[in-house]
Amino acid sequence: MRKVAIAIVSLISALLLVSCNSTTNNTTSNNDGKETKSNSSSPIIDPNLAIDERKEIENMIEEQKDLLKLGFVTDDNLINDIQISRAVTFHEDDYARSEDDRVSYSSWYRARSSNPNIQYSGSNHFICEDGLDESTSDLTERQSFNNDGKEGFYGHIEYEASEIVVKYKDKCYSGHVSTDEGYDKEDKRLLELISKTFKTEAEGAYDPFYKRFTMDLEKIKFPTMNQERVTLWGTSISYWEEIYEENYSRVGVSYSVDDDDYIDYEVTDNEKIYGDIEKKKLKTDGGTSVIVYEDSTSDHRLKYRWSDGTYHYLIEVHAEDTRLSDNDVLVIIDSAMGDDRSFNSLDFFKGVNDAPNLNKDDLELQKYFIED
Repeated sequence: MRKVAIAIVSLISALLLVSCNSTTNNTTSNNDGKETKSNSSSPIIDPNLAIDERKEIENMIEEQKDLLKLGFVTDDNLINDIQISRAVTFHEDDYARSEDDRVSYSSWYRARSSNPNIQYSGSNHFICEDGLDESTSDLTERQSFNNDGKEGFYGHIEYEASEIVVKYKDKCYSGHVSTDEGYDKEDKRLLELISKTFKTEAEGAYDPFYKRFTMDLEKIKFPTMNQERVTLWGTSISYWEEIYEENYSRVGVSYSVDDDDYIDYEVTDNEKIYGDIEKKKLKTDGGTSVIVYEDSTSDHRLKYRWSDGTYHYLIEVHAEDTRLSDNDVLVIIDSAMGDDRSFNSLDFFKGVNDAPNLNKDDLELQKYFIED
């Protein structure tokens, strides 16, 4: 599989915020990036020292506005998904936390007849590490481009697949384009137009994400995790469109406790279980009913699911490695259900542009995705 395709898969994994095991040490970084001694005698929950997930989400959303996006998009385009995340990176030698946390943006648009479609990966650092030339060395009929400092390559891979990569202001991006089999003149024109459409929101890109997101951010709840024991490892926010079912959204955060245990926390308006095996039913001291599932895959993860009557919540831990007891998780759940904090303002959750402003090339590109 090509490096570009691997990079896309790796990014999707990061967006899902799947936790990673790391080497234990006696320090941890708090919400502000400062080193503090881990104190396992302190409670996991402390409202006075609580991590501010909302501030981290706000910063993430504001930062992703500066990334390149697909500038041809309007409210009429069909979306598979849009995902925004900040996931920490790891040093390869010891898996220690890196200070170079990256904000990533990805989107997947499709035509009504399924093709063409484009899976776009914004801020793809794997491409920058390998270099544009190396990352696209096996493209056939490779074509270079440079539009307003946005430089890159596009070309055909095989069968119904083409790729495009672009670098701008030391950040790299990639797109996987699916069309009909082969690579004809029309496909080449499609890739050429895509190479001209990359824009930041300040440069005119319109993002339907803010309007289509299906949850009220003021109604989501987070646990009051104690910064002396818990580190925030990542945040994510995403929107998904279903062809035959209702669209849904998700907000996720990932924590580590004492640099040993890893917790994924999710809030969504979708209650699908996806075939997990029910293990037991629990109830918190606060009266919240919780159902514990076991992941039916080889990941061996325990999933604690509950609802506050508005949204559906999930905590995932590694079943084989976790030191957290059921009671520890129930305490975390109770703290979340008692969360009365809120965002200072939701002004950050608005696009720079209220409506699309398409140039001649964007309008031509739209014809590939929106049929008459």
